[in-house]
Amino acid sequence: MRSVFAVFLGVSMMFALWTPLQGFPLDLEEIPMENTTLVEMVIDETESSNLTYSHLWEQIPGKLKHVCISKNFIWGVNVHDDIYMRPYPISTSSPWRYISGKLSQVDCNDYEVWGVNSGDNIYSRRVDGSGGWVHISGLLKHVTASGNGWIWGTNSNDDIYRMIKPSNNQWIRVNGKLTQIDGGDQYVYGVNSAQNIYTRSVDGSSSWRHIPGQLKYITAGGLNEVFGIDSNNHLWRSQKPGLGKWEKMDGILKQIDASVDAIVGVDVEDNIFIHYLT
Repeated sequence: MRSVFAVFLGVSMMFALWTPLQGFPLDLEEIPMENTTLVEMVIDETESSNLTYSHLWEQIPGKLKHVCISKNFIWGVNVHDDIYMRPYPISTSSPWRYISGKLSQVDCNDYEVWGVNSGDNIYSRRVDGSGGWVHISGLLKHVTASGNGWIWGTNSNDDIYRMIKPSNNQWIRVNGKLTQIDGGDQYVYGVNSAQNIYTRSVDGSSSWRHIPGQLKYITAGGLNEVFGIDSNNHLWRSQKPGLGKWEKMDGILKQIDASVDAIVGVDVEDNIFIHYLT
């Protein structure tokens, strides 16, 4: 990896104020609170997924605090909010490449990478790293690029927003409260401050549905499964669309992201790992 202490090249990101969204009701229905009691994970030790797991995580050189993976690229940010990307599959001939800018969280699909900085400003660019960062109106603490038609995100108040692709800078407020959210091709998944899990159609056409279990982080990028992390950094997986039947996986990680054939993640020391799903 090029030094994670590389000097920021001077491409500073503009700070933007939230653009008021018109036409929203003042009283927005929140995610049902009767589901905030602790729900024990249902562990299935007998049924196996269609995917085969090696039960081994391979370490990728470098240190990052947050990562994402697409069909052809892995992106991440380090403790200094410096941005890096590299081609996927992993090759020693294609090491980490430093990308100018500062972001605290990133998420990528097969075409774009999206991210937010420490000021909750939102940016996107092509996933291969070409072109430059495009500033998107609004303020979010967490954004997900999803895989089909919509961008989703949550702000510092855990309010939820979505926007159609390509970006038209018109965020739509969605009822509920979530601390973290991740979108796939068909569904968006999220967790709230009580670590309860919810899902709905990625286009927003359905209502939120509670999934039994407790997670602090969830990723929807797997082909047939969702993956999550509990409060002890243990890893879990469940078949889509998510019925609450969770299977524990090997590994201890603080953040993960999944594609159709791999999961990438980082541990509490910012070491980077990959787990192949084939």
